Formats: sequence, C-alpha cells, structure tokens
Amino acid sequence: RCWLAPELWGGEEASEASDVWALGCLAVEMLTGAQPFNAAVPVHVKADSDSPAPLRSENTRQLHPLCRPFAERCLLWSPVDRPPSTDLLGHLASASAGGDG
Repeated sequence: RCWLAPELWGGEEASEASDVWALGCLAVEMLTGAQPFNAAVPVHVKADSDSPAPLRSENTRQLHPLCRPFAERCLLWSPVDRPPSTDLLGHLASASAGGDG
C-alpha cells in the first residue's frame, strides 16, 4: 500500500510525521475511492524530494478545494516538512467553519 511513509522505506522509525503521511493517503482514498498515487511512482525512490507527492491527477480533480491543501501538506516527502497533527486539526476546524485553512 502507498500508506507507508517514504522515510520508513529507508528504515527510519515510525513517528507522528509518518502517521500524518498515512492520514493523507487515507483521506485521499476515502474522498476519491482510489489510491492517491500512480503505481508507476515508487514512493521510496522519491523520498529525498521536497515537493508534495505526485497525487493522481484524477484524484486531485475529485478533491474538494478545501481538502486538497490538507492532503498535499500531509503528503510532503520530507517528514520534517509535514505539519504536526495539531496543525491539521486547526486546518480542519477552519475548513469546517468556511475558512481556507
């Protein structure tokens, strides 16, 4: 499954950041009904990139504009760039109140 954070492929220990990655994968799959990544993009090869993971274009179009930034922030390759769960809760609260996160 694509839910395994890139750093875990390299043998790092699971952390809050790897849980945030899994949450992003789960959110995309729940909201679109499809896995977030194309099988042709091996996650472990891209682990050193600073850009967001390449979501399938059809999934990106299906995500609500308020959900897309949430998923993209969860799916940053570098674990130090992923937001802590408290920031994600703030994003969800803001989005549910009609803000842009």
